[in-house]
Amino acid sequence: MNRLQIYTYQRAAEEISFNQRAKRRQANKYQLKLDLKRWIPRGGDIDYSALVKTWARGENLLLIICALVFSRAFVLQEMLPFTFAYIAAFGQRDKNRLIILSLFVALGSFTVLKGMGLGTNIITLAVLAAVLYYVAVPKDKEWWGIPLLTMSMVMICKSVLMLMGEISLYNEMVIILEAFLAGVLTLVFMAASNALARKKPWEEYSFEEITAFIVLGLGIVIGLNEVYLQGLNFGSIMCRIG
Repeated sequence: MNRLQIYTYQRAAEEISFNQRAKRRQANKYQLKLDLKRWIPRGGDIDYSALVKTWARGENLLLIICALVFSRAFVLQEMLPFTFAYIAAFGQRDKNRLIILSLFVALGSFTVLKGMGLGTNIITLAVLAAVLYYVAVPKDKEWWGIPLLTMSMVMICKSVLMLMGEISLYNEMVIILEAFLAGVLTLVFMAASNALARKKPWEEYSFEEITAFIVLGLGIVIGLNEVYLQGLNFGSIMCRIG
């Protein structure tokens, strides 16, 4: 009899525990739905006219044009480190800017890439943008945290995606070099982004900031290298102007 009572007590305790776990799962699902509603804005919550007016300003239009140009800036005809460095440096402080620049970089990628290369870059770009959007890097650690985050995301994403296709030592070395260049360029572009945000006069720019703008201009020239208009190469024109 005692055993039966103990068994009944244990059975009741197990049922209570099971019901509690079920309630917790339902609560977590409900919380996830609430969080998704918070993360994904409804159409009525977005003021499209204000958004268009904001991005129709000269500075933002210039950033969009640069996003399209950097999406075409190949290094050694295989790597696109300027792409990831640009959105990381110029979009990490403004979430809306990060999304807009990522969309235009992805749009520009369709003009130079196709097949597996296009898919790999789009997925890597999306993962990097998502990480930069949701991960808050302390301001005192941004100067090394953002470049390191960019380098690691590019290396990890492209290495994982490479496992789904052709695996080779050469491809992995290209990925490592591209990730390293993306990290270094992110650090350089952050200096240019900070200088533009402070709106300092040109004569007050430091040597590092001037160097950052030179590298930024070099990336623009590389991106315009294969762009022609009535037989004129924009890259050559930019080189002669520079």
